[in-house]
Amino acid sequence: MIYRASVADFQSIYSLVCDLEKTTFIFEAFKRYYEGIMSNPGHVILVYKKHGRIIAVSYTHLRA
Repeated sequence: MIYRASVADFQSIYSLVCDLEKTTFIFEAFKRYYEGIMSNPGHVILVYKKHGRIIAVSYTHLRA
C-alpha cells in the first residue's frame, strides 16, 4: 500500500533511510528535518508498506 507518511512513520523511515545510505544519521537532526517536512503542505513523503513494513520512501516538494 502506498500512502502519505505521517508522524507515526518516523522511526520506520529513519531506520530505512539509514539502512539505504549505509550510515547512521544524527537522530535529533533527522527528526527536526522530518518534522519540518511534515509541517509544510508543499512537501510530501510517500511510503510503500508491504506486510506491515515500510520498504520504500519517496519525497517531493510541490510548487505552483
